[in-house]
Amino acid sequence: MRLLLTSSADRTAALWSTRTWQRLTTLRGHTDAVNCSQFDASGHLVITAGQDNTVRVWTANAGQPLQVLAEMPSTAPGCDGSCNPVWSAIFSPDGSRVVTANANGTVGLWDALSGARLATLAGHEGAVYQAAFSPDGQQILSAGQDGSVRLWPVNPAGEPVIWRGHSGPVNHAVFSADGKRALTTSNDQTALLWDVASGQVMATLRGHSGAVLAGAFSPDGTRAVTAGADGSAIIWNVGRGEAQTENEVGRFALGGTRGVAEARLGVHGLGTGSGRLTRSRRMRPPTT
Repeated sequence: MRLLLTSSADRTAALWSTRTWQRLTTLRGHTDAVNCSQFDASGHLVITAGQDNTVRVWTANAGQPLQVLAEMPSTAPGCDGSCNPVWSAIFSPDGSRVVTANANGTVGLWDALSGARLATLAGHEGAVYQAAFSPDGQQILSAGQDGSVRLWPVNPAGEPVIWRGHSGPVNHAVFSADGKRALTTSNDQTALLWDVASGQVMATLRGHSGAVLAGAFSPDGTRAVTAGADGSAIIWNVGRGEAQTENEVGRFALGGTRGVAEARLGVHGLGTGSGRLTRSRRMRPPTT
């Protein structure tokens, strides 16, 4: 069965059937908004990251909780325990570890099964909005409010290589499937294509009229998609380390006043470049 996973400000995540578009399971346990949710590579586990300062691991078939990974709460005056939200949580490619991006400026590395903290990677000056494993699981890429991107070794954990190229906070960072390139997105209205080995910018993707919130590569690495606060998702041809403009590849205007928070290119992609929204579904909220 093919499943869709969603996360919500209503403190839940949900699993849906992509055949019937019916809600199958509601994941309840967070005490504040759920900022991020993701399957592991096998599709058997789900991870969620919350505004409540926790990360939770669940079974995908029944939505049963397995682990709660608790980040350190903020000690700021007046903090009610939710001052250190976890912005993202992602499984390693083999599913054995989890990396978290935290508002306290750290990146957390965890054992997915035991819930033990393996390392805390500190250095960003401000919140970390996204952290992701390389395809081989040997490196972590983190995106920070301080405008930097950091490439961390994880076996063992060590000091990062710092990439600078954006002029504003970096919202998202992701590796290509072969691990040779990376894509980052920023409030400076650009996305950058990086060569991982050298840490050099290969191309600057300009086209959004507001902050660029997220990005992803196609599985073959020839295209990338970026999602913006301007309400659009743009597909780019990046196969040769260069970026075609959105007019040459495709621009998807997805709805006016709201930004597009996430976009991905699947095996069959958004590959026509037609700019057409092929399917839209409104799914029912949970009953209380």
